[in-house]
Amino acid sequence: MDQQRAYELADKWLKGTITDAEMAAFSEYYNSLNDEEIVLPENFAMHETALGNRIWANVQEGTGMASPVVDMPVHRRRLLPRIAVAASIALLLAAGAYLWIQQDRNRQLAIDNRLLPTQVPPGREGAILTLADGRQVALDSTGNGLVADQEGTKVILKDKQLVYEASKNEAAAMAFNTMSTPVGRQFRLTLPDGTRVWLNSASSIRYPAKFTGTERKVTITGEAYFEVIKDQTSPFRVLVNDMEVEVLGTSFNINSYTNENSMRTTLLDGSVRVKQHALKALLKPGQQAVLQQASSGNSMDVKDEVDVQQVMAWKNGIFNFNGADLFVVMRELERWYGIEVKYEGKIVPGLFFGKMSRNVNLGVVLEWLKGSGVNYRFEKGNKLIIIPS
Repeated sequence: MDQQRAYELADKWLKGTITDAEMAAFSEYYNSLNDEEIVLPENFAMHETALGNRIWANVQEGTGMASPVVDMPVHRRRLLPRIAVAASIALLLAAGAYLWIQQDRNRQLAIDNRLLPTQVPPGREGAILTLADGRQVALDSTGNGLVADQEGTKVILKDKQLVYEASKNEAAAMAFNTMSTPVGRQFRLTLPDGTRVWLNSASSIRYPAKFTGTERKVTITGEAYFEVIKDQTSPFRVLVNDMEVEVLGTSFNINSYTNENSMRTTLLDGSVRVKQHALKALLKPGQQAVLQQASSGNSMDVKDEVDVQQVMAWKNGIFNFNGADLFVVMRELERWYGIEVKYEGKIVPGLFFGKMSRNVNLGVVLEWLKGSGVNYRFEKGNKLIIIPS
């Protein structure tokens, strides 16, 4: 498909005459422009034409293209499937036009900074390591090399990842370390047994510098993804408050943020057993155990055929807001951008459907949210105030 055909399809979309087959071809074309798929929000607009107007205005400034759009106000309403697809195509079109004129910027979507309401940067790699003796090391400001030697167990920082080389001294005293990620940071860790851990923002993991005995036990807060080394003689256990996840060798994700309404354990591969007192669940790949905690009593449900890509989006550097309400979206933005979100008046949360890279500044996210009818103002101290539409 050449550029002229792309413009023709854009015009047909704006007039509402584009067919489903043309939409699919259009999307496939833009996803084929690079080695990697262009990851963009799918339908953040409550009215696709209004979003198209704003995007096309930005594209015109860089390309000099004539815009065929007409002026229509934004109406806040629930998106129908066809409108969702149309909004997705509009965003793909804008990305394509920008990529043609901005290929010298690491093939990333570029937006005129003058249009952004704020320049808050995204989160990045970084964590704080607390050693057994109480010393703390800021891992995002430490160069590669030996970080500490704890009775023969070497702690090494290599390529933005912390690695443990366990001591062979069986008499070495048990020493516990804690890795914590502040708001706006995430980090990777290889435990002494070779198990790999990805720690999301505002999270922590406490673990021994060397595993001994008949079990491997760690404690976490927040969210973490594990790829556990198999050892049938030494089960791997993750403690989260009074919930326990037991595995032999598997890949799974635990989301246990205290400001979320449940703790969710999602299994990608292998088998895990989730327990909290009398509540138990044995998971198969693709299932998720949801632990609801309430004053009237706790409950545990198992969901089948969970969208694993959505669960793992954070690890893969993506926001995936499919089916999320405004409050869920804002809690994730708080953790990643280090902002404080407040609400004024009666807020109708609504549902969002879309994904985008997490490696963009806050202004990009807010511009797209604005297209869905979310009104806000940004105040000093990184405070985002959500106001009624």
